[in-house]
Amino acid sequence: MSLKKNIQRIKQMMGLDRADSKEFDDPERERFTCQDCGNYDYKMYMVNDDLWKEYGNDNLTLCKSCFEKRIGRKITKDDISQHKDAPVNFLNPELKDLYNENINQLRDIINEGYIKLSSEEMKQIDAVVPMLVDALSGEYLGDGKYKHITGIIFNSADGTNTITNIYIGNNLNEKVLNAYAFYAPNDKRNPFDNIIIFQQFNFIKFFSGRQYWDEFKSEGGENIGIELVRKNLIHELIHAKDPNSNHKFDDEEYSNTIESIYYKSWKEFKAITGQFLNTISYNIDRNYNIDVDKILDALDNILKVYAGEVKKFNQNAINLLQGSSIKSSYFVVNSYIADIIMVRTHNPEGYKKYLRELYKTIEALKTTINKKSKTLE
Repeated sequence: MSLKKNIQRIKQMMGLDRADSKEFDDPERERFTCQDCGNYDYKMYMVNDDLWKEYGNDNLTLCKSCFEKRIGRKITKDDISQHKDAPVNFLNPELKDLYNENINQLRDIINEGYIKLSSEEMKQIDAVVPMLVDALSGEYLGDGKYKHITGIIFNSADGTNTITNIYIGNNLNEKVLNAYAFYAPNDKRNPFDNIIIFQQFNFIKFFSGRQYWDEFKSEGGENIGIELVRKNLIHELIHAKDPNSNHKFDDEEYSNTIESIYYKSWKEFKAITGQFLNTISYNIDRNYNIDVDKILDALDNILKVYAGEVKKFNQNAINLLQGSSIKSSYFVVNSYIADIIMVRTHNPEGYKKYLRELYKTIEALKTTINKKSKTLE
């Protein structure tokens, strides 16, 4: 059987796609037909063994509705407790209400902090950025065309080990037309089919052409496109790590075209604030050879900016955010400020949480830096 048919069969077994009658032989078709109602291609599920032994059948062929008729009530979360981590259960949309309580608790836990990227995940980002830059600055793919670049393996915030695939493309849908990159979870019942797409036509000006030099040379240098790729990759990978964005069912209102809804969203709150805090932490680890006093000054300046004591980042803070002492561009750095200002405007509760997390993060970094400095003395 071909790889395509194998994938199709697995998806059908998990209830992720409707079966094509030509794909199955008679025994397999029988397996997906409910014994009581004759419904074909129902979504699979697993209840506790003792419950199935009492009310189920030997052929394991009962749809959820017919099983509930047999037990005389709706299936509860206690009925699936033995198999609550089985993919056919937590990826099954017919059971999503049984997981809502856990999802809301998870959302509360995640909202209290920020989604951290591991050192290994950041190293993968370092490896992927030049691959993306090379592809984005290459020959134009064409409208509506896509090219696979690579994948990033990661652990989501709820511990699920998964992967996201990275593409460049030219998606002309008006919802993503102005985006540098966007995240697509695709089927939320499947944590492995999510993708990140970088819009090639929005990056062309940063890598070639007269427009680049006229518009950006006065702001710094040649690294604007690279910085934007890195910033957007961190942002979208945080979306991928967020269970509510990737593989959990979430009823939060969301729009990437209506500003007030976009910046009020907890999904975007986690991505916007997380990309900033992860960037600070990782760049300190990566560039510790930079003068310690300059790093500490940069951290103090960042706090002062968000406390409203100063209006812009100083050069030490810019160097830290860029991960380089080579002057580049204020274009990307200032976008951090702009994003957080929009969060403050549309999600004031989230902004307060961000300030608390920013203070905790910077104080923890200062403590670590001072300990390292004393060790080296």
